[in-house]
Order: sequence, then structure tokens, then C-alpha cells
Amino acid sequence: CTLGHLLYEARDGFLFVPSVALFATPNSSSPDAECDFLAIVDGRFVLGEVKTSANDFSEDDLRRLAGVCTRLLPDKCVLSAYRAVEGQTATLEKRFKAHLGDLTVDVCAMVPARRNWMI
Repeated sequence: CTLGHLLYEARDGFLFVPSVALFATPNSSSPDAECDFLAIVDGRFVLGEVKTSANDFSEDDLRRLAGVCTRLLPDKCVLSAYRAVEGQTATLEKRFKAHLGDLTVDVCAMVPARRNWMI
């Protein structure tokens, strides 16, 4: 649903890579970090993390994701949850921005709309 939402909102172009393992060096034997997707949406680099519930984003998850943002410098970071109560996405954005410090990244916490993609 998250990638479908980004595709639906795209106007000029859309490309994505799902489930990305990131290595610190070319010779590393295990990933240093991972993210659920990387995308180019209308020429902007978007990094995304998806959880079932907004409650599933721990402080360690947010700290790790902020570290990935520091290295990759995306234009936008999407935190997506399929379940969230009112106000949780705003709180999630605030929690994540605290880990970003001075890094300028557009942050979007969202509950993707479910659409009928069948025509």
C-alpha cells in the first residue's frame, strides 16, 4: 500500500527498489543497515520504512533510520504504518526528527490509504 500510494501521488516519474541491505564497505560480510524501500518519486530520492503499527517504531529503529539518512541524504523519509490511532503519525514524525538533529530531510509519517487497484 505504501509504494502504491507513492506511485498514485507521482506526477512525472516513479522507480523503486524494495528491501535494501546497506553495507558499510564493499568487502563487508553482513549488512550495516537495511531499509524497506528506496524510491525516486518525481525526481526526489525517498527512503522508506514500513511497520504494521505506528507503535512498532522503537527508538532504536528511529535512531538506526536516522543514521541511514545521514549516510544516504534522501530528500524525503517515509515512515509508514498500516495501523495508527489519531495523533500517532504526528508524534512519530516528532520522535524521528529528534534523531535527525540538524539534518534536513522532509519527514512524512503516514497510514497509506487502501485503494482498489483493480480496474
